[in-house]
Amino acid sequence: MFSIISLITGDKSFELPHRILNFILFSFFIFVILAEIENVIAKEPFYIHSVVIFFFFYFGIGYYYSRIKKKWRFLAHLTVILSFLGIVFFYIFDGGLFCGNGFLIIVDVAIIVTVFDGKKRYNYLFFLIALTFFLIFLEISFHQVLPIITKKQCAGNTVLAFIITVVSSIFILLLFIVQLEEQKFEIEKLSKTDSLTGVFNRRGVFQKLDFLIENSEKKNYPFSIILADIDDFKQVNDKYGHLCGDTVLKEITKRMSEALRKGDIIGRWGGEEFIIILPFAELNAAKNIAERIKTNLLKSPIKCGDTSLLVTLTFGVGMYNHDLSLDKNLALIDIALYKGKVSGKNCIVPVKRT
Repeated sequence: MFSIISLITGDKSFELPHRILNFILFSFFIFVILAEIENVIAKEPFYIHSVVIFFFFYFGIGYYYSRIKKKWRFLAHLTVILSFLGIVFFYIFDGGLFCGNGFLIIVDVAIIVTVFDGKKRYNYLFFLIALTFFLIFLEISFHQVLPIITKKQCAGNTVLAFIITVVSSIFILLLFIVQLEEQKFEIEKLSKTDSLTGVFNRRGVFQKLDFLIENSEKKNYPFSIILADIDDFKQVNDKYGHLCGDTVLKEITKRMSEALRKGDIIGRWGGEEFIIILPFAELNAAKNIAERIKTNLLKSPIKCGDTSLLVTLTFGVGMYNHDLSLDKNLALIDIALYKGKVSGKNCIVPVKRT
């Protein structure tokens, strides 16, 4: 159901009001096709056909233009104004508000409330309420001057308008649910993602580690962890500026990711330090992956404006030991990383298991 809604209303990049407008244009396009079929069967007069055909082209072209061109705000205003005219038209030529056409006002309210905000919403709602009360006053006072339609036609209009109202309300509610789920997913993703590099942040890494520790112990498979620290990164920031430092961080993340296997996890551990989690990898496999990353970095310098920087990493590598806590495992890998830093940098130091 949600995939059908997304297909009709537009991709996730569309704002919720835009998606609701797309649904309204699409559903009204389908509605006028059915209405014209009914008009042909009922042999309605020419002016009825003309109005329906006009709305057929408007909703069809409007839906296409809104989805493809994304010029939806102007279309939203035009659609509401035309819907007001439609209410007046149905009032005069289709049995007044009491033959079901009053239900369409509810659809109009849904459009206004969900598509607009602020002053525009209140202005449109005020105008719609004023128009509705005016038409009710006319119908009560001068009902006899309205064109007479049969009771059967009046009942048909009521049923059709009721169906349109219910279906529109349900779909708009579903759109809200879809949008809320998407927003929830995006918020959750943002809370676990480093905004600069796009990889997991510390919180996201810990969630992955918690799952992997439990799963690997239950299913008895190994995994390894790499801590990697950029060598002399402070000098890069001091000499070339923080924008250059950001470029280096993003490029190193990209090159590390290219050297990893499918299913490996990379995260920014803090500052210029990264963590890599390698499911199903023993120590030798982890060392080989670290070597691959190291080679990948040395292939070519990182471009930072007019400057080319050859940046290296120092690695601490360890296979996770279930007999120790997560903090202890990380501490041992961090000690190995520190040994690499004091012994010359740009090297890989494994944790020796006792």
